[in-house]
Amino acid sequence: MLFLIAQLNGITDVGTLVLTYTAQSAVVLLLWLQERLGTPARTLRPFVVASVIGIVPWGVIALHVLAPGATSGYDQPGGIRLLTITLLLLFFGFGVNQWLGFRGVPAGRTYPTEERAYLVLGLVTRAAFAWQVVAVTLQAAGPPQ
Repeated sequence: MLFLIAQLNGITDVGTLVLTYTAQSAVVLLLWLQERLGTPARTLRPFVVASVIGIVPWGVIALHVLAPGATSGYDQPGGIRLLTITLLLLFFGFGVNQWLGFRGVPAGRTYPTEERAYLVLGLVTRAAFAWQVVAVTLQAAGPPQ
């Protein structure tokens, strides 16, 4: 999904897109390693490294959102900026959910509760992405002739 968000924000350089995909793949592998350590985890190092790697593609996208045209000559519509900010916040929610789960906080939080929150966040994120892309596309198309 981050690969598509990057493209919607005008990132067309193949090298940048490949590095975005690679960074997200590294994040997934590190979070998988963190889950293998159990809950609560003995260490949060894989999670911390995943967080550091995972913020880099968002920083590249932020350059395109905050300084449109400065890096690519593409000025994205307001709907794309809203989509990017919305999904950044939802992805941040994934990180908070996982951090709480890996630390075992709060004490009453169980694995099924954590997984339920993860599934709801996933559904909300995908729905927000799909509907905002549809809205931006319809807005760009204009009224029917």
